[in-house]
Amino acid sequence: DAPAWPTTGLDDLDKMLGGWPRGQLSVLAARPAMGKSAAATCAALKAAQRGTATLFFSLEMVGEQLGARLLTDLAFTRDNPIAYEDILHRRIEGEYIRRRLNEARQLLRNLPLRIEEQRGLTMADIAVRARKAANEFDRHGSKLDLIIVDHMLLVRASSRYAGNRVREVAEISDGLATLASELD
Repeated sequence: DAPAWPTTGLDDLDKMLGGWPRGQLSVLAARPAMGKSAAATCAALKAAQRGTATLFFSLEMVGEQLGARLLTDLAFTRDNPIAYEDILHRRIEGEYIRRRLNEARQLLRNLPLRIEEQRGLTMADIAVRARKAANEFDRHGSKLDLIIVDHMLLVRASSRYAGNRVREVAEISDGLATLASELD
């Protein structure tokens, strides 16, 4: 039996990995502007659509950008896609498009997806908010199964290693790994 790990949002990657490993830190890395935030958003959405209680920390994108990405994915059709930029710049024309976006918005409201949008969070802030979200999901009969932080290098390090970026990143990654283990 394959482990019941949350989906990565990509079927081929799920076949290779089995999904995001429980209780572990997984890092999606690539050069700038290669689509890491888009992949993270897609993974969060796909996991939530499959019933996985998901917490998404957006340390880079503002809520409007993140919402536009999520709505674009939810309202996607091959024959008439809605461009992310069109939502951001409010270039939405036609009743059909507005109806699809309203349906997508309603779907998004009903998903087990919680979004924390704030820049400059520390590891302690993330841990407190993650524990609070886990308790809220527990009260509603589900378990927080996936936490996504977009992106790790924007977590504000403590002053302990101020100026030593290698040590700061190690402290952040260790904090995230510890939180993953604690919350499974």
